[in-house]
Amino acid sequence: MRRPRADAVAVNGEGTRLLLRTMIDRGVRRFVVASSIAAAGCLTEGFLPRELPIPADHPCLSANPYGFSKYVVEELARYLARTDETLEFDLYRLGVVVDEPDHQVDLSAVQLPFCQLGTVSIATVAERLTRTIVAPRGPGVRLENLVSAEIPSRYPTVETLTAVLGEQVRDLDLSAYRRPGNERAGLWAVPEST
Repeated sequence: MRRPRADAVAVNGEGTRLLLRTMIDRGVRRFVVASSIAAAGCLTEGFLPRELPIPADHPCLSANPYGFSKYVVEELARYLARTDETLEFDLYRLGVVVDEPDHQVDLSAVQLPFCQLGTVSIATVAERLTRTIVAPRGPGVRLENLVSAEIPSRYPTVETLTAVLGEQVRDLDLSAYRRPGNERAGLWAVPEST
C-alpha cells in the first residue's frame, strides 16, 4: 500500500537533502531550486492568504503533503546555508506553468483559486532561471515567487476573486487591487523584473 503523504515528504524532502548533500560534498556551491506556490498552502481547500498580494516568504499554511514537502525543501536550503556561508540558493516558488503567456483561466472551473489563478508561462520560467544561472548573485538564500504579474482572468482581480470566493472574499484585504494601475495585478507578489 502506497502512502502518498509520506512519499511526498520522503521524495521532495529527503530526496532533495541527499542530492544537495552529495553535490555539496563534491564542491558545488550554487543551486537553483524549484519550489512551488503550494508551499504557502494554496492546494489546501479553503486556503486564504494572510496578505495580498501573497509575498514569497508567506508562511506555510499547507495541509497538503506536496505543499508541505516543498516548504521542507525551502527550509532545508536555509539550514544548509546556515551551516556553510559559501552556499548560494535561489529558490523559486513556481506558479502553475502554462504554455501561453496570455493564458486565461475559466472561472467556472476554479476550485483552488490561489493556485489556479497563480500561473506563469513556460517562457517566463525559462528566461528567469537562465538569468539566475548566468548571473550569480552571491552566497545566501533568496526566495521569489515566479508567477505572472497579472491575473489570468478577463476580469479585474477584485471581480475575479469575488466570483470564485463568494462570501469568503470579505476576509481578504483587497486594497492593493483598488489602487490605480493595480486593478489586474496578480495574487502573488513578484519582483518588478519578472
